[in-house]
Amino acid sequence: MANAFDSDNFSTVEPEVLTIGDRWVWKRTDLGTDYPPSSYALSYSARLQGAGSTAISITASESGDDYLVEVASATTASYTAGTYSWSAYITRSSDSQRIQIDSGDFVIKTNLATSTAGPRTHAEKMV
Repeated sequence: MANAFDSDNFSTVEPEVLTIGDRWVWKRTDLGTDYPPSSYALSYSARLQGAGSTAISITASESGDDYLVEVASATTASYTAGTYSWSAYITRSSDSQRIQIDSGDFVIKTNLATSTAGPRTHAEKMV
């Protein structure tokens, strides 16, 4: 298994499942040619489905021609479990103009090491 703390081993796509209290990491290696990090910024906005007021904002950092997304464990520890819809945005540094470049969904799971809730879904309980 590769060292998950080494940015060389980060996933190059947004994860589909994340865990509360874990460090979240990924990188976008496909954007730097068209949107060099020296002139643009990558950010994400996510909203909990069914509860529009629960939102997450993430700003990527630059690493050469790549954008690195790193969210600390201490930050994710306060997030709410559920399914989120996310959008990725590129913002031009020179004039702050922004465009949406990607979107999708991810699931944030409870942390089994700290949660007192049962891990079974409603459907599993009913069977």
